[in-house]
Amino acid sequence: MDDRTKELLSLGARSFKEGDFKSAEDSFRQALEADPQSALIHNNYAMLLKRMERIDDAEFHFKTALELDPQNTQIMKNYGKLLKEKNNAKKEEENNQAL
Repeated sequence: MDDRTKELLSLGARSFKEGDFKSAEDSFRQALEADPQSALIHNNYAMLLKRMERIDDAEFHFKTALELDPQNTQIMKNYGKLLKEKNNAKKEEENNQAL
């Protein structure tokens, strides 16, 4: 990862922490354009998308991150948490429809 990409990743992470999701997304997208094979960038972008409740997009980037780095336990945990939350939301929706 070159210095500019690292800078974009850092800016994205900082913007995310500050709640500036638009800037974070712009930074992560630019970082992904520069280094589409970075599991770290895909993971961070997925975390942002999850927070923005763009679950399908987040799932895509978690899957991609795991394909790129299948032994990364942090990505596994993050993706597993998303899947659990997605499953719980689906069950809740089904229960509400049954009422």
